[in-house]
Amino acid sequence: MKNFILTALLVFFSFQAYSQVSKFSKKELRELARIQQRKIISLELKAEQLVELEKKFQIVEQQKFSCLEEGNRLAKKLAAKEEEMVRKNQERDFLLSSIRDYKKDIEEKNSLLALRVTPVSEYSKPQYTKINAVKSPKEVYKERTFYKPNRRHYITGPRGGCYYIDGNGNKTYVDRSLCN
Repeated sequence: MKNFILTALLVFFSFQAYSQVSKFSKKELRELARIQQRKIISLELKAEQLVELEKKFQIVEQQKFSCLEEGNRLAKKLAAKEEEMVRKNQERDFLLSSIRDYKKDIEEKNSLLALRVTPVSEYSKPQYTKINAVKSPKEVYKERTFYKPNRRHYITGPRGGCYYIDGNGNKTYVDRSLCN
């Protein structure tokens, strides 16, 4: 029996402890409900603002990505232009060197033509002309020319050799005594 009384008391006190007593009046509960609704509305507005900010952030990220892609594309285009410029400079240098070589050849041929065309009379004295050496354009030497009865124009070279220019424009070397 003792157990039964103790159990009954325990049940009685437990119901008292867990029973809910209304501490607020209906007016206060309505006011609390309005405050809670305002908080919910403000939280919903903040959530909408966050969603809008998230959308703006995504747009900015997309623009950033597109700008990076554009930058990479422009960098590749610039590298291609630089390669093309280097190639063009190499072509230009090659053409300039070819032009210089052609000028040297033309000057050499003009000097040889000037020697061939120069008329020499039978009674003229030896003539001295200046021409540039083929191997060293800075070195200038004098050539002695003599008229001989067989109508060949003999030339003394920079090292003392004697030669004449044949009909094909080639040098034909002869004995040095013919130039003296």
